[in-house]
Order: sequence, then C-alpha cells, then structure tokens
Amino acid sequence: MRCVFVVQASKNMGTGHLMRCLALAQVFDNHDIESTFLLDEASLASAKQRHDWTGRIVAHHYAADLADRSVDVKRAARQCGSLPDWVIVDGYQFDAEYCGAWRALGCRVALFDDGVHDARALESADCVLAGTDYRLLRREFWSIMPLPVTQRHSLTLSFGGSDPANITQPLLLALERLNFSGPVRVVTGQAYADPQRIGRFVGQSSLTIQHIHAAQDMADVWSNARLAVSAAGGSQFELAVCETPSILVVVADNQRAATEQAVAEGWCESILLTHATSEHSGGASQNDIDAIAQRILALWEDETALLTMQQAIVGRYTADGGERIIDALLQAERADG
Repeated sequence: MRCVFVVQASKNMGTGHLMRCLALAQVFDNHDIESTFLLDEASLASAKQRHDWTGRIVAHHYAADLADRSVDVKRAARQCGSLPDWVIVDGYQFDAEYCGAWRALGCRVALFDDGVHDARALESADCVLAGTDYRLLRREFWSIMPLPVTQRHSLTLSFGGSDPANITQPLLLALERLNFSGPVRVVTGQAYADPQRIGRFVGQSSLTIQHIHAAQDMADVWSNARLAVSAAGGSQFELAVCETPSILVVVADNQRAATEQAVAEGWCESILLTHATSEHSGGASQNDIDAIAQRILALWEDETALLTMQQAIVGRYTADGGERIIDALLQAERADG
C-alpha cells in the first residue's frame, strides 16, 4: 500500500497537522507501508528539523487558495511519480472539491475531520478518520513509563509549534510578578517567531527557567512535568498518555469539545481565551494571562490536587490509534473488492 499525505504547516497554522501525519507515517513504517509527503516550503522547513522524520518528501507548492483544485491535484500526482492507493488529507483548507479531485484520479481519500469540515467534504472522502479511537501519537509516546507526580519537579509551558496566541513570554512575566519559585521549563516550537527573545528573557529573569526550542522528545518533557500548561489540541492527548496534570488553554473554538471531555475526566483544568472563536485568532489578553498564572500558582502549591488529577488519567489513554487507522484503511480496501 502506498500513501500520500496532503498537509501544511506554517507560523499561522502551527505544526499540529504535520505532526499528526508524521505519527501516522511512523505507524505505516512499522507495517512496511510507503509514505510520501507533499510539502510546501514552510512545511518542508519544519520536517527537516525532525530527527524522527519518516516518509519521502516531495516539494509541492499548493495553489493559492486551492482555487483550481483539479489542476493542483494533477500536478501533485505527477510529482509523486505514480498514483497512491490512499491520499491522507489533513487541513481545514482542503474542501470537498479538493478531495473529489483526488478521487477523480482513482485514489482513495481519507480525511481528518476535527469536526470542522462540512458534510460535502466528508462525503467526498472514502474514509473519515474521526473519534477517540483514532488518536495519533508519534513513536516517542508508544512505550513511555510515566513517573508519579511526587517524582516530578518542573512546571512545563508549551503552546504549540508557533504559539499563535502569543502566550509564552507574557505568561513568564506574570509568573515573575507573582514570585513563582518552582523550576520552569519552557518549550517553544519549530515555528515560534523569535526564540532568541525567550533566551534573552531567561538570561535576565528572576525565575529559574530552562528553555528548549524545537524539542525532539516531548514524551520525555511531558513525563517529567509536575504540572503542564499547554495549548489544547493534539498536545492534550500527549499529556494524557504521559499522565501529566495539566492546564489546557483553549485558543480556538474547535478545541472546546475535546477539552471539555478532558476536564470531565478529571485530569486537567481548562482556560478559554476570551478571543477564542476561530482556528487562529489574535493574542491572549492580559486578563487571560493573569488567569492562567493564578491557576498555575494555586495548583502548584496543592500536591493533593495534582495527585488526584494524575490518578484520574492512569490507564485511560493509549497510543495505539494508528493501528486502528491502518485496520480501517485495509477494511475500506477490502470493501471495494
């Protein structure tokens, strides 16, 4: 079986879609399934920074606004050399016409939905990979052994590949004003605009801070966090598998449902940014930042609460969603005869 991934990453989009596809490609690799990624310049730059990258890369400049889907898809197919068995589409910008253009060439299409595509887009896919059974985590999360809270020491802050809501430095400033005394680990992603700015802050701050840019092993980072503060989205499933008490910051409207479910499970709290009404909104307000900092301080000083949060997640999440995806794709092929 040959699979082609249609996915993009950028400063504005972040890297979550790309990392999810990488996770699936790593599962494919375990089953000797060939993966090819169609990546534009910004996405290619993110991929090249990964030591765990899996899959062949084909440089592809996606048409502006994907206005002429048929032409763009035919050009992409030529670049791949031969038609794949499956085209894996991950991105809110890829609509029904785009999926349909691949199907018109004779390819099966699997679409990551995230609850944002309209019915026509879903109908144009041969396989819709949605729901809790299909959570995807990279290879580094497959065999972790989470530590108990009592053996963890750091407050870990990470707001995705690009931190589109600009939370990182304002939150550090707020923690400094509150005289936070614990060790802080700050992770900035590959698409973060100015990591040197964080480095300069670390050099003059009264906080005890370790700054990691473009971390390559988030399983180790999350597994050693006594408390994590993270953007909601794909990272929350990494946190859950690592059994890490967390504060999830909802930066986009389409993150609410999964975050509400996580909060109901008892292992995390959530904070909704006041502007979070679309996938990519403006920066966090000072009120948002202060609310996050206050919750950090309250939880950090309450070990009983942290232990209760961790206990609520033990054994609840697994990292085998990729195996179910492979089964779903093979089942769809068998159904077609």
